[in-house]
Amino acid sequence: MNNELIIYGIFNADSSFMSEIRYSVQKVLGRSDCSLCEITYGWNPFGKKDWKDARSTSSIRIELIHRDEAELDQLNATNDLPTFIISAGDGWVELMNADTIATFKGRPADLVNALNYLMPTI
Repeated sequence: MNNELIIYGIFNADSSFMSEIRYSVQKVLGRSDCSLCEITYGWNPFGKKDWKDARSTSSIRIELIHRDEAELDQLNATNDLPTFIISAGDGWVELMNADTIATFKGRPADLVNALNYLMPTI
C-alpha cells in the first residue's frame, strides 16, 4: 500500500497551448472562470509565488492536472470543476468542490491548510 496520499486538483481548463490561449481570451471577456487557475497561476505562466510557498511548506502532496489530463473516473468523482479529489479504495472522492475553492481566492495558504485538514488519516 502506498503510504503517500496525493491530492489531485483538476483545473476547469485544458492543457494544450491553444486551450490556454482560448481560456485567457475567454477570461478577459468574462466568459470563463477557473478559481483554481486564479489561485495557483493567475496571469503568471510559472505559477504564483504565494501558491508555491504554501505548497512548499505543507506536508501534503498536491498534484495539479487539467481536465483533459484527468481520467474518466477522476472526473466522475465531481459534478463541477475545478475540484480537489483523492483516491479512496477503488475510486475517487471529492475533497473540495468548485464553490468552496472559490472562497479561497487570494488565500492559497488557507486553501492548503483546509486541504490538510480534510486529508484522511492513515
